[in-house]
Amino acid sequence: MKKLFLLIFLIIPLILAGQKTKLVKDEANKEEYFVLKSDPSVMHGEYKKFSSKGKLEILGYFKDGREDSTWSFYDSEGELEQVYDVQKKDVIFFRLNDNDKYRTYRMITGSDTTNVILDRPPLFIGGNGSLVQEVIKRIRYPEEAINSGAKGRVYISFVIDLDGNTRDFRVLKPLGYGFDEEVIRVLSQLPPNWLPGIYQGHPVAVEYIYTATFNTSYIGADNR
Repeated sequence: MKKLFLLIFLIIPLILAGQKTKLVKDEANKEEYFVLKSDPSVMHGEYKKFSSKGKLEILGYFKDGREDSTWSFYDSEGELEQVYDVQKKDVIFFRLNDNDKYRTYRMITGSDTTNVILDRPPLFIGGNGSLVQEVIKRIRYPEEAINSGAKGRVYISFVIDLDGNTRDFRVLKPLGYGFDEEVIRVLSQLPPNWLPGIYQGHPVAVEYIYTATFNTSYIGADNR
């Protein structure tokens, strides 16, 4: 009986791991991924997404239609920026530029605020490139600004709390022409993909500053 149980225990994982898949190349969305042959609507296996220049942006894995294992995210130059562990629900690698390594954040504890250098700043899952893409695909150039030919930068502050939730959006440097309201609208509707800042080994609530740049032919972003 014990031998039979052991045999079944060994065979089941092999059956699950051996599900037949086929490769799908989606040229329009610049994606490559595997789906189950038995059900092509279910993604199963390696997933890749490429930039318009053909550089790898995302490398991840699906299991029975759900994100699994680790997901790696690359910047516009193809350099690894962040690795996210789906099971742990946490980032296991992230890369900062020299300026961000020593940047101070306003840590919020009740009604008190303190400027500190964090062990880890708040992170958007997928990296800065993913954050910018999420903003750009939602944002609309205000009609008032189009009619007047206005352009410039909007500086928005908001709080990322202990659980990665966002709140208390406010304009630091108003630009007018509908820009300020539009950036707040978009930032407040982003997917809940934030991880909180870490200070002395513990998650903390911090103020985060986002900068959106508007030009008549370009919308860009910076954040800190």
